[in-house]
Amino acid sequence: MLNNKIETWKDVVEFPDLYEVSNLGRIRRKETQKIIKPHYTTTSKGYLYVVMWQNNKQHNRSVHRTVAQAFIPNPLNKPQVNHINSVRTDNYVENLEWVTISENIQHAMKYGYMDHSAIKGSKRATAKSKYHNVCWVEAKQRWKATTKLNGKRLSGKLFKTEEEAAKWADELLRLHNITDRPFNFI
Repeated sequence: MLNNKIETWKDVVEFPDLYEVSNLGRIRRKETQKIIKPHYTTTSKGYLYVVMWQNNKQHNRSVHRTVAQAFIPNPLNKPQVNHINSVRTDNYVENLEWVTISENIQHAMKYGYMDHSAIKGSKRATAKSKYHNVCWVEAKQRWKATTKLNGKRLSGKLFKTEEEAAKWADELLRLHNITDRPFNFI
């Protein structure tokens, strides 16, 4: 029991023989029952993550996603996990929900964690494009389409013109049937 809540454990989806995750956001090694201490760094944007090992290979996994995968059904196959109360370290199962990218962005804007300018183009400081999912790569002196799906980059293709990159970004959205992001051209 933690904070007067009953703790239940389930297998970690990716490593069912090695690790368990609780509805209270804790992860432990099955063999030793030892709780793994979560970490966060400036690159994790405030989300907690744990290091799990399998076959001498290190795997960094976010705690909130690990909890959601074990405890929350996802019949619509939504790609992201949202913290309902916007506290990124509150990984109780009741505080988590599966969402689309668009739903996650809308939640962040509603609670003041993102403004409309962050949606236009890349979120990086180097973004100079007037188009969605396009940024300028200073080192290459080229425009780049920057579209991701389920956390994986779909393209690293570089273009001489901003418009070419924007057209390719739109084409990627069409090819992968991504409908929760705006197109540059109709």
